Amino acid sequence: LMWNGLLYSELVEWSNAIRWLFPDAWLWENEATPVFLCDPAQPPPTVCHAAHSGCCDLHGRPTNITGGLPPALNALSIDKYDWDAHDPPLVPRVQAYYDAYLKPRMHPGQTLWLVPGAAVAKQDLHVCNATCQQEHDARDAWQYLNWTLSDPLVSGMVPWPWKSFSTYTGASELPIVRAAWQQIGQIVLAHNSGVTAGTLSYVTV
Repeated sequence: LMWNGLLYSELVEWSNAIRWLFPDAWLWENEATPVFLCDPAQPPPTVCHAAHSGCCDLHGRPTNITGGLPPALNALSIDKYDWDAHDPPLVPRVQAYYDAYLKPRMHPGQTLWLVPGAAVAKQDLHVCNATCQQEHDARDAWQYLNWTLSDPLVSGMVPWPWKSFSTYTGASELPIVRAAWQQIGQIVLAHNSGVTAGTLSYVTV
């Protein structure tokens, strides 16, 4: 939302309004990575020198994330995907991002979610063909599971996308990816047996 033009102050206002209307609702937001790239220990910039840079939105405006994650939210995630076989391993990079830019901004009671890639691009596959991309997604899925089960601040995963659409084939039509997430779903169900509400891991299958 912020990366597409919504200011941080507006996001806080909107989430507060939804919380006021639905005080018992469970509110989760997913964001793009650039908006939180400011160092939480440093004051935010007042001027952006270029759009698409850290601390700036899509239109080159400072995001001014001065109050941590929006306090009305229960959970927040970022989505980052890997479409190139030459890129470094994805999950450690996402984990480093969460550690540096999200966890220091959390309020008490908030949790983090993960949005693993579970798709194959229908075009522009770079150096990785469809089978290669499925294998990468399946490998990443298991790494995301290990992260979720070992990190008390992470409480859920939502693979994206499950259904196909115009530019991506979703996990429901990718046998390697689908099989990985079905197995993970069974592990999550078993892991959650007897676990109290508020500490559950969640995965869509």
